[in-house]
Amino acid sequence: WCGEALYDSLLEERVVRCRSCGLARNHPLPHLAGTKASQYDTFDPAKMTPEYRADKSRSRGSYLQVLLAQASGGELLDVGAGEGFLLEGARKAGFSIKGVELNAGKALWTREHLGMDTRTGTLQEAGFPDASFDVVTCFAVLEHVPDPLALLRECLRVLRPGGLLLLAVPNVRGQLLHMRFSWLSHITERWLQPEQHC
Repeated sequence: WCGEALYDSLLEERVVRCRSCGLARNHPLPHLAGTKASQYDTFDPAKMTPEYRADKSRSRGSYLQVLLAQASGGELLDVGAGEGFLLEGARKAGFSIKGVELNAGKALWTREHLGMDTRTGTLQEAGFPDASFDVVTCFAVLEHVPDPLALLRECLRVLRPGGLLLLAVPNVRGQLLHMRFSWLSHITERWLQPEQHC
């Protein structure tokens, strides 16, 4: 986000598009410190059953497919590692893995149950040295941070020269198309909640 104050409303003023750079984002953006406790600290380890993990692994498999289509190994960092689904698949595919996750419970679970090096906090707080990774993944994360450019700069800082940065963000145009059909509004509400995509 370029920081421009002029924007056009896209979705009942909850989603706006910058007139200067065209980036769509939630409005207003919350402060990360305010969202950490309420939004990112909820985790129930009891739900991590083999059935739940298998279902989530299938539903998140597209991210792994994107990764494997672009890279075949090396040092990988997953920003927003969650419960470790991508990292688990990447490790099986031969990557050396590390993760960063805001949710302390999820990060702890991946360390204790999956033996992963998942650091708790933001990428900036993790303090990785320059040029540490061959691949950095950042799937469904940028829409959750108040300063996506700062996060992208940090991703590039820890990426080795010639490395690969893989990103995924919600498709606002697709969301707006769904809003034209009232019977789909409950789906859009679930996909693009401002408090979950900031």
